Amino acid sequence: MAEIGGDLRRARIARKKSIEDISRATKINSLFVRAIESDAFDQLPGGLFTRGFLRAYAREVGLDPDEIVARYRAEFERQPHRKQPM
Repeated sequence: MAEIGGDLRRARIARKKSIEDISRATKINSLFVRAIESDAFDQLPGGLFTRGFLRAYAREVGLDPDEIVARYRAEFERQPHRKQPM
């Protein structure tokens, strides 16, 4: 699987934006921006916060927020176990 954080970092660099630029524009703490770029999602608050951060970051660098969040959910959020029919 491709790295979500790496894709966001490459898009940020392509737009000549610094981590601080992203932090200011999205209101995401720069430590969290760094964690996202490192795929260190365990350092983020989790759940809705992480998905919101990813959406805001993706929008700021011109990537599809829905696609980024879908990739994150597929890779990092546990899928609920479905009960098997009897």
